[in-house]
Parts: sequence; structure tokens; C-alpha cells
Amino acid sequence: MSVVNDVTRFVDGCVQGVEYFYNCRFDRDALDFSRVTAHLRLFTQRVFQGKQEQENDTHDEVFRALIARNCSEHYKCACCIAEYVRNTWHKELSDEEPVFLTIHLKRIRMGK
Repeated sequence: MSVVNDVTRFVDGCVQGVEYFYNCRFDRDALDFSRVTAHLRLFTQRVFQGKQEQENDTHDEVFRALIARNCSEHYKCACCIAEYVRNTWHKELSDEEPVFLTIHLKRIRMGK
């Protein structure tokens, strides 16, 4: 039961961080919000199990840089979430996790 509580707290903390960053409250019934929370639940499982996405391909580095540059606001929010995870849960994220989160954050903001 404590794992379920941790997952819930983790996801809620991430959502609160995102809402704080964008200074808005998301529609909990929106499809894009459901997508983000589904990603966050899977993200939580990977973080807690230590099975984060890891790619060390040069093309992936170029892709990460492209996403960070072209979606800078959303990437910054994803980095804030990474900081929250580091400070609150004492877990380090792989370089790929903020990229995946950035894509979902861009989607949810487009729906706003």
C-alpha cells in the first residue's frame, strides 16, 4: 500500500509543479491531462524501479538538443520536475526522461 501512496504523491507533486510553473490549473477531465498523468505514472514506475530510458546514441543527443531548443519553455518545466524528483525523492533522471516529459507538456499546453 505504501507504494501506491508513493506513486500518488509522486504524480501529484509533479502535477502541482507543472501547474505552478505554468501558473494555471489544468482541466482534470481533458484527454491531454489524462495522457500526461499516464506518462507520469509510467515515469514513476521507471524511476522507482531504476529502469529509466537510457540511450547514448549521437542521434539521441542531437534530438535532445533539438527538443530543448525548440520547446525551451516546456523543457525548462521538465527540468524543474527533474529537480523536484532529485530534491524530494533523491532520484536522478536519465537525459531522456525530461525529453519525453517535454513532449507531453507541450501537448497539454497546446490544449490550454
